[in-house]
Amino acid sequence: MPDVNSSNAASQRERPLRVIAGLLLVLVVATIVASGGVSNPFVWEDRTIIVAPEAMHDPGNWRRFFSESGHQLVAPQGRPPAKPPVGIYRPFTYLSYATDYALWGNDPRGFHLTSLILHLCCVALIYLLAWQWWQQMAIAAVAALLFAVNPAISAAYYYVAARANPLALSASLLALISFGQALRSGARLQVASWVLIGSAAWLAGGLARETALVLVPAGCVALGLVWARRCGNAVPQFRLRAGAIALVWLGAAVFYFSLRSRVVGTVPLAAETNRWVLLHLPHVVLRSLGQILWPVDSAPDYLWEFYEFLGSDLPLYCAWAGFVLLLVGLFVLARRIPEFVAASLLALATLAPIVYATLLMDWFGLGRYLYFPAAFVSMAVASLAVGVYRRLRGSLAGQAFLLVGIAVLAALAMRTREAARDWSGDGALWASVIRDHPQRSHGYGALGHVLLKRRLYPGAIEALNEAIRIDDRDYRWHLNLAMAYQESGQWKECLEAARRGDASPHRTAAFAVLKFECALPLSKALAIRYAADALHRYPAAPAVQDMMAQLRTVAPDIAGEVRRSVERADERNRSNGGESEIEQAGAIEP
Repeated sequence: MPDVNSSNAASQRERPLRVIAGLLLVLVVATIVASGGVSNPFVWEDRTIIVAPEAMHDPGNWRRFFSESGHQLVAPQGRPPAKPPVGIYRPFTYLSYATDYALWGNDPRGFHLTSLILHLCCVALIYLLAWQWWQQMAIAAVAALLFAVNPAISAAYYYVAARANPLALSASLLALISFGQALRSGARLQVASWVLIGSAAWLAGGLARETALVLVPAGCVALGLVWARRCGNAVPQFRLRAGAIALVWLGAAVFYFSLRSRVVGTVPLAAETNRWVLLHLPHVVLRSLGQILWPVDSAPDYLWEFYEFLGSDLPLYCAWAGFVLLLVGLFVLARRIPEFVAASLLALATLAPIVYATLLMDWFGLGRYLYFPAAFVSMAVASLAVGVYRRLRGSLAGQAFLLVGIAVLAALAMRTREAARDWSGDGALWASVIRDHPQRSHGYGALGHVLLKRRLYPGAIEALNEAIRIDDRDYRWHLNLAMAYQESGQWKECLEAARRGDASPHRTAAFAVLKFECALPLSKALAIRYAADALHRYPAAPAVQDMMAQLRTVAPDIAGEVRRSVERADERNRSNGGESEIEQAGAIEP
């Protein structure tokens, strides 16, 4: 008769090995799926955030990373940072860029490799966190695989400038695992050690991306709910431990916000903005959850542009109703699957910063904002899927459910692997955005800018005209279109595009100078009036100063006429206080 105790001991020894084997298998699959973008070049903002700024070329600048905002670090030399500040403070992310640059130089493959490793760390930590919550390898493996093969979040590791997401999420997941261990540990020294590790990881996540500030506190609350129900009276010191975690976390939070406020200050939100957030938050949550659960493409809807297309409040009221029903459903399920509630609450909490980023930064998503919530949506879906399969196991329906699940994972893995091609260059990136969202202007406008830089003017003109047809409020499309016409020698079309841009609310000195340059081949008198208009309105603008310097060198007679026109206009203004003719030059027809 075999020894029962020895058999149990053997099974206990084998169990960690099975968990480790499952983790290695998940990591192999995730590596195969996500490694397709390692050979891609730098695209889009990679050049302005990583390649161009000299501060990003030396990790010895770490003091600057902690003492300057992101906009100050990436601002071109001789120019002030963008205003108003948007509160970007990510020293750990910038330190990772500088370290990569010191190791790899301008070779983008090294940067992509680092992003891939960070993504794989997130996959592994999701596996370990799910194992800690459920103690079931099936749920842990499915949760990690769902996250690894989701194409909606592939931008976070295929796009180097989005590295803040896997860097912050990996630190945040480590913090949650550490706090969970602190609640489970027996010895006081172990509890203190895990609390300190968790607080340090939370702080590191916040210094990589602000989203971690929301994730870890929400995660601590969720963990507290789960372990309080699970432990019951088995751990009498549970409340004391939870209080210690909250106290140490509060100290880390005070330290972070003190450091951040000294560098970037705060960005005040008006009462109108707060009302806007309260009205739109459910809509953002449900829309983003839909993109994660139904990832039909690798470039999710542009968040900012999405709001501009809201026609009425009816969709928002429907979203509120859905949001309430979702919460009711979560609490109904809490009696049987409290871990599902924890994962779902974490997913909802991490969606909130999308509204913050959308309000303060005129950016669009491309999947990076969905990286955090996708981790916990994957855990919630995995818990439900495995629970359903176990109820159906042994039946024909159970086999069909398993086959459909495997097919879904395989299809998503193939789409995520193919998504690497969408990031194989700026042209491919914006072509994929147009493919996925042909009704939006950003893809056409950005593609037109890429073609303009490549001197493919007919294609640039076509794309930019389409962007303006969809949304003519973005001055960049008008400016790039005028430049494309100018470079191709179509002076009348260039002048018309420059005049439309100069009449927009966001007009700049570039439009005024372009009007002069395009009018010069058509009419010398008209060109003089446009040049005088530019000098009168933007006397200190670098573009206008360059224009006058070039005129004084190449055509001193025209430069003299322009100066005399401005003087005459100023004299008329002083005499009658009316608007000068030069200021009306934008209305002159060629």
